[in-house]
Amino acid sequence: MKIPVEQGICLRGSLYYSKETPLKAPFVINLSGLGEHRESEFVKYFSEKFAHEGFYVLTYDYRAHGETAKQTGKNITKNMPNIFRDVNKVISWIIEKQKNKLLDQKIALFGPISWRCDDSYKRNFR
Repeated sequence: MKIPVEQGICLRGSLYYSKETPLKAPFVINLSGLGEHRESEFVKYFSEKFAHEGFYVLTYDYRAHGETAKQTGKNITKNMPNIFRDVNKVISWIIEKQKNKLLDQKIALFGPISWRCDDSYKRNFR
């Protein structure tokens, strides 16, 4: 899916849900670490977990990451201010464009604390 954030720039995103997800449910925005993208193992693992628990989960490629880098280039430092501004734009996009799925404007942010992590998260999150 495409999430427009400014003239000519759309962040590339994916929406996860499962048979356990009701028609209206809270959203989780699963943020990847810097240098990662929405298809990384960490992001996919937790997106599937949250969806299985009944949430809609939105993941997206930041500017300079994944498919979005085709529009913005790959310079993370240059894009850093907009990467953080875009979080608010993504939240607004969910409220406006996904209102038929969003329960009571409940949106949570989730993501790694550091740039990279090992697979220990699989043992600690059940």
